[in-house]
Parts: sequence; structure tokens; C-alpha cells
Amino acid sequence: MKTRTLGGNLPVSAPGYGCMGLTGVYRTPTGRQHAIEIMRAAFDGGVAFFDAEAYGPFINEELIGEAAASISSISTAWIPGTTKPHRLTKTSAGSI
Repeated sequence: MKTRTLGGNLPVSAPGYGCMGLTGVYRTPTGRQHAIEIMRAAFDGGVAFFDAEAYGPFINEELIGEAAASISSISTAWIPGTTKPHRLTKTSAGSI
């Protein structure tokens, strides 16, 4: 799996998984257990980068936390300008 480095020192998989569809942004929300199974399958396939911010709020971060309970390394995205700085700690904490 190809990787990229974020912030100068955080290696992540080059392909990522966008979690927006899991919480009903495009359609009916995916069930909680199925969403966790999808994320685990992505991780098993080598994906270690999940875009979860702002699609819930905090639902995807919680799902990632559950899916990653036995995974040692996982990263989520934050794009400057899309999230207020005071929410960063809360959204990050939601996934751990």
C-alpha cells in the first residue's frame, strides 16, 4: 500500500475511506454494526486514513473508535477552514 505523510511525520495510506455516506448524507444511514464492518474491511485492505469530520456530528468519530478498538494505527482527516479550532479536540477525542 502506498503511503503519504501528513504534517511532516504522520504516515497514512494514500487511499483513504470517506465516511460521509455512513451517516446518511447521501442516503439512509448505514446501520452502526455494518458501518463498523465496512471500516474494518477497509483497514484489512490496507486503508489507514479515514475522513470522518463533520458528518454526524461525531457519529463517524465514534464509529471509527469502535472499529479501531483493536487497531494500533489509524488517522482521521482535518482540513483547515472546515472545522472550528475549538471543535478539534472534541472531534479527535470522539474517535479514541
